[in-house]
Amino acid sequence: GNVGIGTSTVIAKLHVAEETVGTGRTDIRISRSVDSSAVNRKFALIMGTNASNLGSTWRMETESSTGYNDNATLNWIHNGGGTDKSPAMSILHGGNVGIGTASPAQKLHVQGTTSTIRVQSTNSGSNASIWFNSNVGGTQANRWEIGTNISAGGDLEVYDRLNGASRMVIEPSGNVGIGTINPTSALMVAGG
Repeated sequence: GNVGIGTSTVIAKLHVAEETVGTGRTDIRISRSVDSSAVNRKFALIMGTNASNLGSTWRMETESSTGYNDNATLNWIHNGGGTDKSPAMSILHGGNVGIGTASPAQKLHVQGTTSTIRVQSTNSGSNASIWFNSNVGGTQANRWEIGTNISAGGDLEVYDRLNGASRMVIEPSGNVGIGTINPTSALMVAGG
């Protein structure tokens, strides 16, 4: 049967709800007593097919190499046919996220035999881009954007966000424009 905690309108095998209007939290907590000598402590939530044959499951697991969870890592691990794979995604306690690596060296670290990041816009006329925001001399600001549909349509564009100006485009034809978004030759430099 279904089990409801905090609700009489149960719509899942386990349904936990906070039905009081207002600010608050509805948490599910998995914990154990603190033991400073314990190592490799793991807590997991397993989702997938029948546990007896482990056909295909995903496990969200926290792991701490010390007794206290101040350095815990959150891993998403796929298990196919009863064999754990390497973590598909890991989030370290400091905030680094790894896709294809359990040891991300940067805020986002993508690793694999082929590591392609796809940035896709599905609305007509919307940007597909990456923004660069940094602190220079104590001023935090959007500085650069690289992508398409910024101000030059489908061209690949390097856009100066701080000054609101396109600095370089590469057209699908191969023409490159510096200081112009409409190059008419292989390399066109404007305002130089």
